[in-house]
Amino acid sequence: MILILIIGFSAMLLIDLPRLIKAKQLRLFIVYGGIYVTAFTLWLLFLLRIPVVSPFTLLSDFFKHVLNISY
Repeated sequence: MILILIIGFSAMLLIDLPRLIKAKQLRLFIVYGGIYVTAFTLWLLFLLRIPVVSPFTLLSDFFKHVLNISY
């Protein structure tokens, strides 16, 4: 399963990376890289059956306790 994950993310990278290089926008490249690395890490932890707190739970706690925003 891990091999399929690596192949899938590599395919996505090979499809999107040339377009990002041609655009020559460093901000877009950094944002895309951050999202890509975060998604890959979460899926890898999921496949290895390591318990991970939901990112939405973390975001909710951040809004409530740090920004003092309730919804």
